[in-house]
Amino acid sequence: MGFFSNLLKWFQPEEYDDADLGRLISVGSGDWDGTWTLPPGERAIPFTICGRPETVSSEHRSFMLQVKDRFTEIEQELARTMFRGIDPLDTGSTPEEVFSHMNLTSVNFTDLDASPREWQIWYVNDLDPAGHAIGVEMKDWQYDGFSMNG
Repeated sequence: MGFFSNLLKWFQPEEYDDADLGRLISVGSGDWDGTWTLPPGERAIPFTICGRPETVSSEHRSFMLQVKDRFTEIEQELARTMFRGIDPLDTGSTPEEVFSHMNLTSVNFTDLDASPREWQIWYVNDLDPAGHAIGVEMKDWQYDGFSMNG
């Protein structure tokens, strides 16, 4: 029985409480998921880091916390710029109106060792009947395009 209980334990998610990042839960891929809550509306921001939380360098940790602190500002800038010239309903919608259909699913810190740092913001939207996810590519603080995943 010891072997099977150890095997079962290996497949169960592990929790880690981090003073800066909050409670993180391991997922099967080796990534760790967490959630930040942003005032004033107490909006939940799910995020994923690659690798064990205790191995995140202080520099990367600082960057992640800056993303958390500036997330509302980042989304406001995306709303103004991301869908410039794109009107999926062909109704004369502004970029902000198109962006208002985006629902956040996760912020992924994919490669913080890269220069500039690479991270993604993933959304789903109610304008796409196929249900594609949209990944916003970020390099440091700059929008670097988006991709779709279905």
